[in-house]
Order: sequence, then structure tokens, then C-alpha cells
Amino acid sequence: MELAGFPVEPLMNVASQAYQAAWSARWLLLLLAVSTLLLFRDFESTTRGVEAPIAGRWRFEPYFLTGLRFKGSSMLHLSAGYKKDFVASSLEEIEYSTEKELPASQDTWTPVKINHALLYIVAGVTTRAMSGTQLCRNRRWLSTCIRYTENIFITLLILRLFPRALHEWIGRFVPSSWITHLCLRRAKKLLVPIIKERMKHQASPDGRDNRPRDLLQYMIEGAQGEDLEPERLAHLQLMVNLAGIHTTSAAITHAIYDLCEHPEYVKELREETDEVLRLDGGWQKGTHKKLHKLDSFLKESQRFSPPTLLSFNRVALTPLTLSNGVHIPAGTHISVASRHILFDPDVTPDPDSFDGLRYYRLRQQAPTDSHRHDFASADGTNMNFGAGRYACPGRFFASMELKMLLAHLLLKYDFRFPPGTAARPPNLVIDEFLGPNPWAKVLVRKRHGDFAGRMES
Repeated sequence: MELAGFPVEPLMNVASQAYQAAWSARWLLLLLAVSTLLLFRDFESTTRGVEAPIAGRWRFEPYFLTGLRFKGSSMLHLSAGYKKDFVASSLEEIEYSTEKELPASQDTWTPVKINHALLYIVAGVTTRAMSGTQLCRNRRWLSTCIRYTENIFITLLILRLFPRALHEWIGRFVPSSWITHLCLRRAKKLLVPIIKERMKHQASPDGRDNRPRDLLQYMIEGAQGEDLEPERLAHLQLMVNLAGIHTTSAAITHAIYDLCEHPEYVKELREETDEVLRLDGGWQKGTHKKLHKLDSFLKESQRFSPPTLLSFNRVALTPLTLSNGVHIPAGTHISVASRHILFDPDVTPDPDSFDGLRYYRLRQQAPTDSHRHDFASADGTNMNFGAGRYACPGRFFASMELKMLLAHLLLKYDFRFPPGTAARPPNLVIDEFLGPNPWAKVLVRKRHGDFAGRMES
């Protein structure tokens, strides 16, 4: 893409990098946005505010993520074999992605920006499950998914500085909004032809045979009305990736940092993983449920480093009066301080101590109620995935993916902090959002021995 004879994308990349470098100085971001506007004042005159970068010409509505107008039977062909296929395909993609993104040396320690590497590993594995094999190894698609989410987030932070009534106008001045639109157009260019090809096959006489088992196929077969538009389906796929890639990669990055800070857990987690895989004869669709120590470690890591300090976000549509007499006017935005609940001594004994087997022991003490201590559980004492009817619908998928990936990393790689680094890198906190340090490096070395056989179904 060019503007007045100059390529736009490289300049947009510069703007994006500058935004990320000045992440916490949001007034500086605003000044940068205005100065960049002067450079590109003729570019994308139709760009709108934050709702537009997220949803394009459609508004951001709940069914985008929680339930397209699907036919009731559209998931039947996926439910029987999808999980088994997901395990096999995810393992294949984990093996490929880790070999590509992590060093192959078994003799030397290599410094790696682990958050960056895991972003691309998770993006590949997630894309494989969501839309199949045609895009999961396409670097352009993976970069588009990653940058789309990052620039929506930057736009959100900037617009929070201003009253809502000004968002649509100010959105025209924000380069991250332009980059979001650029990513959306690029994603449609890559995915729409695939959707049209699948629709054409579905309409053929043998279209019911050899169908892909992934979310994209589910969406194509289940969508009705305007949701059948290929561009809309492509946009929804991007929205699903927005919800899954960065949260999952952040969780696995936190876990790696915590393992480096607490290496005493590595041996025990490896032994559990090795034993479970040996007894199951490799990865099966229920294997991840037997990794109780690994599940506990991930849950404790998330307790210390949740994706957000607030959860259960709601807006009161009508006036409410609670049982204690507190009145909540209509339009009030409500949140719960979820991280503080997890550090309440009445909820979590000795809350300031990192105990990677905390939830494993709780599970052993109450086996009939063990599901309450799962990583993917959501209730009043652990609201990292929300709570109630609208708790995160993808948390079970995320839990399976996280455990498969962390198990693979434990079996095939060693990790440690560089010399002189004793503590994990400090988390990046922006408003209520919390993420892993994206610049920190860890030393990575491939382990001796071939563990790949344990990773095959």
C-alpha cells in the first residue's frame, strides 16, 4: 500500500514500535498520534473510533464471541471426534512451532525473548485448531493476528483518556486505529478465499465428506443470514484469535518465568508428565485432565499474574439495589477486584508464598470436589475467567492447550534466567491489565534425548 508514492506499511510499523516503547506514557502516545496524523493526514479519512477498529462496519455485539446465529445441529459432526483431532493436530503444530521458534542446540544456552517466541507458537497452534492447516504456518497471518490485538489494545488505552462522546472523532487521529484496519483488511484477504473454497465444496454432492474439523467449518455450517457473508466470517475468526492468542501466550510466559524462579518444581512436573504419557500410551483426548500437578502450577502462576486485576465486568442496564442497601444507578460499570480475592488469607492461606502444588494438595484433600481446584474453574473465589453464565467459554480449550504446550516444553527444553538474574522479570501493569515482561530474555537449551514419541497420539 502506498500514499503519495511512499509505502505506508513500513511507516506504520515505526509508529507501532514507537507506541509500544512508550506504552505507559499515554499522553506521549497522544502527541505521537497527532504528529503522525500530520504525516498521514490524507490516509483513511473514513477511519472511525474504537468500536470501528474492533468490529469494522459492524458494531461489537455479544454474539460475535458467544453465539452466532448457528443452527442447532451444526456442531454435531465436530463434537464426536473434534477433541481427538484437536489433540493430534495441536501436538503436530506444537512440535513444528517450537522447533521453528526455539533454539535447537543441546550444548549451549541461547538467550531468547520468550514472550515473543511463545506468541508465535501459540498463534500457530490456535490457528490450527480454529481454521485448519492453510494459515497456521503462514507468517503473514500470524503477524496480522498478533498486531491486530496489540493495536486494538493501544487504541483502547488512548481513548480511555477522553470522554466517550469524543471517541469516534479522536479515533481518526490514532495510528494504532489505522493499523488495526490494515490488519483487518489483510486478514480478510488471506481468509476469505479459503472460506469461499470451503463453501463451494460444501455445496458439491460430496461436500459432506472429508470436512475439516475446526471452528471455521463449524461457523460456515452453522451461520445464517448475514453471518454467512465470507468477510463477516473472516472477521469473526480474527475476533476469536483476539480472545485467545495473547491471553494464552501470556499465561505460558508467566509459567516459564515462574519455573525459572522456582526450579525446584521442574523435576516433579517432568516426572508427572512422563508417567502420565507412559500410562496413556502418548497423548489422548483425556490425558491433560490427569496432569494434576501441572494444572496446579499453572493455576498458582495465574494467581500471582492474572490477565487483569479486575473481573466480572458488567454494566447495570437498570437501577439496582443490593441486599445490603447499596444503590447502583443505571449505566454504572461494575467490576470485582478478582486478584485481591485470591490474596485474601480467608480464601488462600499464606497467600504471599508461591506454592506450585497448592491446588494439587487441595484436590487430594477433597477428591469428590476436585473440579473446584482446576485451572479452568470459575467461581466466586477465582474469577480470572469471569463467573456465572458469561464465564469465559474458551477456558477449557485454553487449559488443554496450555497443559499440552507446557508439558512439551518441560520434556524437550531447559530454561533458566541469565547469570545475575535471581528474580522473575517484573510484570507490565497498565491500568487494570497485567502482562508478562515482553522484553525479558531467558536462556533456552534443548534437552538431550528424543521425547517426541511421548508427544504422539
